Amino acid sequence: MTEESTPPKVDLPPSTFDSWKQGKSPRQDFDRMMFEARHPVRDPDAPIEPSEFARKAQEQ
Repeated sequence: MTEESTPPKVDLPPSTFDSWKQGKSPRQDFDRMMFEARHPVRDPDAPIEPSEFARKAQEQ
């Protein structure tokens, strides 16, 4: 295999590549990316806030 036949490796975000494979338009992916930027999803690995922890403790 020669150097020319190998396509250059492009590091695309998985979401972009998946939407391209599924036939979605880049515009839809861009809108979703902008929505996620404006509405960040809460990190599941983030530590629990004290108020949230206290509320769970009271429910038990």
